[in-house]
Amino acid sequence: MKAFIVYCHPSDDSFTRNVLDAFVKGLSETGHEYEISDLYKMDFKTDMSEKEYLRDANYRTEPALADDVLAEQRKITEGECVQIMHIGSYDDEPASVALMNDFLQANHYQNDLTPTRLHHEIYLSDPRKTAVEKLKTVIRHPAKKNL
Repeated sequence: MKAFIVYCHPSDDSFTRNVLDAFVKGLSETGHEYEISDLYKMDFKTDMSEKEYLRDANYRTEPALADDVLAEQRKITEGECVQIMHIGSYDDEPASVALMNDFLQANHYQNDLTPTRLHHEIYLSDPRKTAVEKLKTVIRHPAKKNL
């Protein structure tokens, strides 16, 4: 598996950073690949001008998107997906992924994990403050219709 992680926090001493570190450690320990886009280290512009706001709010094409925004957008090609709310230890996620795969198969779909369509996890709980059995993680995989 290869995970694409978008990270955006100004402090290395934050809950968000701790979640990132724990996730990356888990990926590394299980032999998975990952790529991190750290928006702060990239000096990503987080505010927008009025013209940019009007473009995005009204689906206008001018002004053109900045090159750094286009580069980040190219990293993600989303489409049809399957997702599940996993509750419990991160170590038990494979059972939730198996349920997702069963659901896909029952509905004539299949996983579509590719170098550009990646596994996503959204952490909803603070592992420093939440009992392991109550941790909540959204797991999302790309899917495609069986031919």
